[in-house]
Amino acid sequence: MKKYRKVEYRIFYALDQNEDGGFINTKEIEIDSHVSVPENCSEDEFWDKFIDFIEKNYGFFDGGINELK
Repeated sequence: MKKYRKVEYRIFYALDQNEDGGFINTKEIEIDSHVSVPENCSEDEFWDKFIDFIEKNYGFFDGGINELK
């Protein structure tokens, strides 16, 4: 969660906001899935790449991840 909070600041200021602080022209997409990654890919490495993708596409992610054993 700490990693997410660090990027949250950057996301909020990268997006256009209206006078009430809400985002302009947004919609929500729910993600409910599992992701397969190479065995040597750590949870932190995946998380960093995932959040980077979201930010580069002007998105906001409100959730977390859990590594399945």
